[in-house]
Amino acid sequence: MERGIAWLFPGQGSQAVGMGKELADRYPSAARVFEEANHALGFDLRALCFAGPQDELDRTANTQPALLAASIAALRAAEEARGGLPKPAFVLGHSLGEFTAAVAGGVLSLGDALRLVRTRGELMQAADPSGGMAAVLGLDAELVARTIHRNSLRSRERFVQVNCAAIPEELIESELFGHEKGSFTGATEKQVGKFEQADRGTIFLDEIGDMSAKTQAKVLRVLQEGEVERLGSARTIKVDVRVIAATNKNLEAEIE
Repeated sequence: MERGIAWLFPGQGSQAVGMGKELADRYPSAARVFEEANHALGFDLRALCFAGPQDELDRTANTQPALLAASIAALRAAEEARGGLPKPAFVLGHSLGEFTAAVAGGVLSLGDALRLVRTRGELMQAADPSGGMAAVLGLDAELVARTIHRNSLRSRERFVQVNCAAIPEELIESELFGHEKGSFTGATEKQVGKFEQADRGTIFLDEIGDMSAKTQAKVLRVLQEGEVERLGSARTIKVDVRVIAATNKNLEAEIE
């Protein structure tokens, strides 16, 4: 990671007919972004971006996925043109651009993000057909996590919530990763951990800032390798889980 490099993505209001067309014509990686967008949304977003009309592009439900797709197409074109880009220290965006940043940072897939901002745009449009914008501050973290899950390809699978602050340190590993019968005093039955329960679905780790460094290291293995080991077992279990985390702590300050 190179210090001082950040990717900043634009928000609503920067849309224009023709955006992304030149990049898609020149770079196959950019063209694939629009192809994936069409497939994810079920309509020809590419044609709307490239040829308009402007009044349809300006409709919030269309603007949001269009800008996200065009921004990711620009990123992919830059990567292709330069044979890769330096890894940024930060990815961020203005309003809608935050979702684009989540795709660029690998937090959301392109398809999931497009469907999410399409729904976001439809709700905003329904709330204020005139095109004005509003925001709800202090929105409950669990509600946000459940909304992400409900609007993703994992919506048919389980949503598992874990309040890390409410589980004693000596029990949290067992809760997250499970244990075998007899693995410790009081383990009278086998227990399937939360990560296994959320396989193919979503796990929401609330108050993750209260998790110990030891447990964080084991969670990191799940994120990097996609596998867990129950306490008292040497068997590795593969899991495919979307992880959403929230905290009210300043993690940067906690690290220092």
